[in-house]
Amino acid sequence: MGNEEYWWLYDAAAAVLIIINIIISAKRGLVKAAFHIVGCILAVVLAFSMSGSVSASIYKNTIRSSNIDKIYNSMDSDYFVTQFGNYLESLDYNIVVKKEKLDSIFASGTDVDNQLIKYINNINGKKVDSDNMLLKKIHEGYAKVIQKIVGNKLSKYAAASAAEILRDTKTNIDDFAPLVCASEGGYKAGATYIANNYIAQAYQEMIKLFIFTILFILIIMITFAVVRSAVNNDDHTSAASHAMGGIIGVVQGGIIVFAAAAIIRLYFIMGSDTSLFLENKAIDKTYVFKYAYNLIMKI
Repeated sequence: MGNEEYWWLYDAAAAVLIIINIIISAKRGLVKAAFHIVGCILAVVLAFSMSGSVSASIYKNTIRSSNIDKIYNSMDSDYFVTQFGNYLESLDYNIVVKKEKLDSIFASGTDVDNQLIKYINNINGKKVDSDNMLLKKIHEGYAKVIQKIVGNKLSKYAAASAAEILRDTKTNIDDFAPLVCASEGGYKAGATYIANNYIAQAYQEMIKLFIFTILFILIIMITFAVVRSAVNNDDHTSAASHAMGGIIGVVQGGIIVFAAAAIIRLYFIMGSDTSLFLENKAIDKTYVFKYAYNLIMKI
């Protein structure tokens, strides 16, 4: 949908899906609607449990090695340290950073954040900012550099996710820092660390949502086919049965909206980080759809 102004389309689509399911379930009657809702619930539970259990394995055994190679190819000689130094010099501190000093700090792999804070606050022989503010800006620098490295050849969503991890001042980079300033051959270890710790979760989410979508559709088709063949067609359904079927249709519609939210989430995280950002802002404005979408993000 791509535009924050059209947030209402999500709620409108959710309402249409729910109404359609109410009408269909009411027409089926209580017995058929009950069997169909059981099929929907079964489809969601099985699809999510199966997709969740295999996503990590699929990433590790198929995608991870390719990601490592692509990240490695994006990390030229001292790229991380050089870009980080450029970022520090771009701040309003009027400082000139010595690459050799940054190399030494990163290579130590010990209390890197605090070493950087002390170094920056003493470059010109005076304190340029508070320790807390410097810590935030240092991690923002990590985030900007890692986003460039990952986003060069990999998913923009994975790049944004990696940046978000490093933007958090609670993230400790002591293990990672020496791997981006190592001698020949060392950058492979740095690329491996990024693939294992900073982008794995993003790719596993993509895999999980993709498998969920496929499995949900397949299981729904199978269960509905079984119900259709197993339950007798009885045209003499009472009005009360139709009414109860309609009530069940509300629940079934909610499940279908939930599945649609998963598909929409997959669509946008497979796109650019910008489109995902815009869609998140639009979805946050909705009254109904945001609950299904946020539930997908938490699971």
